[in-house]
Amino acid sequence: MYFSVLLPVISIFAVGFLAQKVFSFDVKQMSTLSIYCLYPFLAFLTFYENPLTNDAYYILIYCLVLCFVLLAMGLAFGWFRKLGRTKTTAVLASSAFMNSGNYGVPLLLFTYGDAAATYAIFIMVIQSILMNTVGLFLTAYGSNEAKGSTKDVAVLALKKVAKMPILYAVILGWTVQITGWTLSNVVLQPISLIADAAIPIVMIALGMQLANIQFRQLDWTIFSSGVTFRMIISPLIVIILLSTVDFGMDPLLVSVFMIVAGLPAAANMTMFAVQFQIEPNAVSAVTLVTTLLSIVTLPILFSIVPVTP
Repeated sequence: MYFSVLLPVISIFAVGFLAQKVFSFDVKQMSTLSIYCLYPFLAFLTFYENPLTNDAYYILIYCLVLCFVLLAMGLAFGWFRKLGRTKTTAVLASSAFMNSGNYGVPLLLFTYGDAAATYAIFIMVIQSILMNTVGLFLTAYGSNEAKGSTKDVAVLALKKVAKMPILYAVILGWTVQITGWTLSNVVLQPISLIADAAIPIVMIALGMQLANIQFRQLDWTIFSSGVTFRMIISPLIVIILLSTVDFGMDPLLVSVFMIVAGLPAAANMTMFAVQFQIEPNAVSAVTLVTTLLSIVTLPILFSIVPVTP
């Protein structure tokens, strides 16, 4: 079951990998196309089509706490190892955000059913906000282009975030959904077509970036710490907390939280790392290896969580 979910993901990566080996595309141009032209439509459609539910409060708190705990641990690790701003940012980008969309949603749908998939969609929505605000700020902040005092770097990073159309697409989509406006098919059809192209093109671009990985030049500190934080520390934090404290949540939601915490690294952050040159070699390697490791780690998680399909 788990392999049938993972196989399409790996297949699309493989298409990009082989295309890059044969044609040697400009991966940064592909990431620019994805971030500036395709993802805004996907972000708008996601927030337009998914109204909030009563469980949104728990999901919001979960996503915020897990993300910022991992960020704090990554910052502490970077400070202790004296990695510097760019390398520390690479650790954060590769470990604090998970692939909750094109991996997490189908995985939970096929294993736990529609109710779990609905929870996963809201996690994906909130993760999208975090990646396109916090994640985007971090990668812009860690860029080698950002020089000067901490204040100057932060201002430059905020300016880069302000120029990203994804953020405005999120705001617009949520505004339209909250106000109850209904868009006609004439408007929705082209938006949906472009949105549908976003995830596969990002995955193909990631496959291209994976083809460019030079393992001899790989920063093993960033790579090993990213894999450890994403695949071991993240699920351990959630499992220990939710197993010892009863928050009164739906048991299915508790199980979803545990599974999502062990998902591989987000492809979106790889695109940001390529765009801002935040150790893209190491961040791409973390995404590849965590995706492959999940073949082994996710079945283990499913055997631990308290709810069975």
